[in-house]
Amino acid sequence: MATLTQEQIDTMRKLWEEHLPVLGTAGEPFYTLMKFDGEQNLGEIYAYPGIQLSFGRQAMVVPLFPSAAIAEECESAIRISNPEWRAVGVSETFLEAVLNLVTYQEIKLVIGVSPTKSIVCDTEKVPDLVEKIREHGFSEELLAVAAADQEQQ
Repeated sequence: MATLTQEQIDTMRKLWEEHLPVLGTAGEPFYTLMKFDGEQNLGEIYAYPGIQLSFGRQAMVVPLFPSAAIAEECESAIRISNPEWRAVGVSETFLEAVLNLVTYQEIKLVIGVSPTKSIVCDTEKVPDLVEKIREHGFSEELLAVAAADQEQQ
């Protein structure tokens, strides 16, 4: 894993802060869960321990959702005990910031298709997946193909 300079860290932090999603923003094409205080996005993205690594360790997982409906279904499930987490649309620029975070913090990215089902996605595959979702619309088959492509590598 490459070590980041302070300048790179500052640039990534600025990108994150300047492009925080607000409630009601449409995803381009993804949605995620972020922590809010009322209407104010606090800048914290939802992550959970979810993928088993070697030696009993677990990788943190950040979910993206390919539709507002799926994101809202997951938000409803989480908000029962954690009402501060809200579904928000992710712009292309903020997606870039999320991909940087995932890559440099050794966090795994998953595409959620329901509150209990998700597919691990390599950050390098996300731009192609975005293009395919925009061109063909979202389908679980599209994610299954992306996951199969990943397993073959």
